[in-house]
Order: sequence, then structure tokens, then C-alpha cells
Amino acid sequence: MSYQYHRKRSSAIVVVRLLVTGLLLFCVPVALEVFARLLAHSTGLAEVLETNEPVQSAIEEAYRLQLGHSNSTTAGDINLTSPREKENHLIAVPSSFMGFTLLPSQQSEYWAINSSGFRDDDDLPINKPRGEIRIAIVGGSVAFGQLSSNNSSTIAEQLET
Repeated sequence: MSYQYHRKRSSAIVVVRLLVTGLLLFCVPVALEVFARLLAHSTGLAEVLETNEPVQSAIEEAYRLQLGHSNSTTAGDINLTSPREKENHLIAVPSSFMGFTLLPSQQSEYWAINSSGFRDDDDLPINKPRGEIRIAIVGGSVAFGQLSSNNSSTIAEQLET
């Protein structure tokens, strides 16, 4: 009889331990969440956290890519919501060879795209002068200089210098 009593008692202890552990795993995170919400509300931080608008700096806004249509040849051809958007966003158009290419002759405070569609302040003559070496850097955001403050701070410009 003592063995059977001990067995029932130990299984009851296991059940109690599981219940306590389950409650702790549930109640502690809930209590922390309630505390964080009360703290945010009392300090006024809740209004900032509840906004649906993403907070972006001017440089992030300038690098936001807009897609144009395939027959666009200038930023003026693109139908964006305002002329200001054409000045502040990079515009890419579909290309059968590359997928997408940057629309030529665009610029903002942070970047400039020349008439050939490259990130450069100066236009590049199609005919290469004798003795000139040309190197093109192709790649993603690092090669483009994403979030650089200007064209001269990109990798391509540093290599050219």
C-alpha cells in the first residue's frame, strides 16, 4: 500500500510541476507585454510606435526605387503621383536584356544618373578615346553605392580616383 500511495503522490507532483511551468511560460511573457504597453503609453511612446507610416530619412527616400513602363525614355514620361517623386526616387524601366535598367538623366541631392544610365555625374562618350581604360562595376546595392551621400563616395568613384 505504501508503494501505491508513493506512486500516486509522485505523479501528482509531476502534474503540479507541469502546470506551474506552463503557467510561468505563459504568464511571465504576458505580464512583460502588459508592463511594456503601460510604460509606452505613460511615456507617450505609444503614439510613435502605433503609426503605420514607416519613418524614413531623406536619403532613404531618395534611394527608393520606382518602376516605370517600358516605353519611357525620360523621367518626365513616368506617371508618378507628383513631379516631386520624379526628382526624389530612382526610376527603373523594364529591359529585355537586363531585366530592369535605370532611366537615364536622373538626379537627386544624393545621386546622379548620366545619359547612359550609369551612376556618374558626367556623360560618357560612346567612342572610347585611344589609350583610355574603362571598367564597369556591375552588382547590387554595394556596387551601386546604396545610401551613399553622393556619387563621389561610391566604390566606382574611389576606384576611378
